[in-house]
Amino acid sequence: MKVIVLFAILLAACTSQSVAQRDEPDVVGTRTCADALTIGYGRTVTLGDGLRVTFMRVVSDSRCPSGVTCIQKGDVVVELGFLRQGESRSVRLSGDPPGNEADVFDHHVELLKVSVATHPPAAPEKYSAKICVNRPRASR
Repeated sequence: MKVIVLFAILLAACTSQSVAQRDEPDVVGTRTCADALTIGYGRTVTLGDGLRVTFMRVVSDSRCPSGVTCIQKGDVVVELGFLRQGESRSVRLSGDPPGNEADVFDHHVELLKVSVATHPPAAPEKYSAKICVNRPRASR
C-alpha cells in the first residue's frame, strides 16, 4: 500500500513540473494565433525564433471566485518577461481589453486567459497564463 501511495505522489510531482504547454493554433477574434501556449508561474518557454517568455508574477487578482455572486467582475494583472539576444523587457497584461495586448520586440502578445488551481487569491505557483504570440506585428 505504501508503494502505491509513493508512486502516486511521484507521478503527480512529475506531471506538475511541465514548463509550458503548447496549444493548438487558436483563432483569436478574426486572426490565427501563431503560438498559443500556457505557461506556469515562474516558468520560461523559448519560442522557435529564440524569444524567451517568462511568467514573472501575478500583480493583482480581484476576480470573483467561481460559484460566488459578486457585485463587480474583477480583473487579473500579470507580468511577463521577454528575453531576446541579451535584451530583456517586461510587460503587465490585464485579463480584459484593452490592457491584454502588447508589442514586445517584433512580436504581438495577447493574454488570453489566466487560470488558478484554487480560488483567488492563491499562491503564485498555482497560476498559469495562456498567451498568444504572433510575429511580425506588421504581417497580421
